[in-house]
Amino acid sequence: MNSQSDDDLELADSIATFVRVAYDELATVVVTSVLFVLTSLPIITVGAAIIALVETLTAVVAGDSPRREVDRARQFVRSYRCNLRAGIPFSGVLIGVVASTYLYLILAIGQGSEFILGGLVGLYAIVVVVTLLFRAASILARLPENERPNAVEALREAVRVSLFRLSYTILHLATVGVLLVAGGSVWISLVILVPGLLAILEVIAFEDMAGDGAGAVRD
Repeated sequence: MNSQSDDDLELADSIATFVRVAYDELATVVVTSVLFVLTSLPIITVGAAIIALVETLTAVVAGDSPRREVDRARQFVRSYRCNLRAGIPFSGVLIGVVASTYLYLILAIGQGSEFILGGLVGLYAIVVVVTLLFRAASILARLPENERPNAVEALREAVRVSLFRLSYTILHLATVGVLLVAGGSVWISLVILVPGLLAILEVIAFEDMAGDGAGAVRD
């Protein structure tokens, strides 16, 4: 019971820090979100875009990033180019889950309710997969390039870190789901806000779970 209460308090601290950082870095959130969407258009490159987004905003949150937005944009582009190959497995996982969910939803609309459960499970799977991909990208972003694991190993480590604090992870998944639903409801926010907000949320949550805690961010 105490563990659950501690996780609730830590998530509340993380969300408060998230709101503060997102407000302070709103211009960067917009710039990196738009860059994420543009670099994800080939679809197969969405994995590299996720890594670049998290890597750029990890540096921003840590205070290790240039102050000018144009320099941060260049930082994103450099990371994207460097991770084009490394991001392919990330892309494959996300494309597979989204395509399967889309198929189930189309079947549910056209052929009946027996496919609705599959579609709902698929929607939840999208939230889980997006969270794990951002978590794996966070792991990669915190290591020197010559020490980084491959994508499969990074995903395994992301699962391990997430399961270590399962109750916290469940609350984090709910927050990610809210952001995705909000983005789906207002499409323009899905382009200019949601990707960057997801990345900031992940950076702070990872710091809470495996670092010095959200309270240490920018103290």
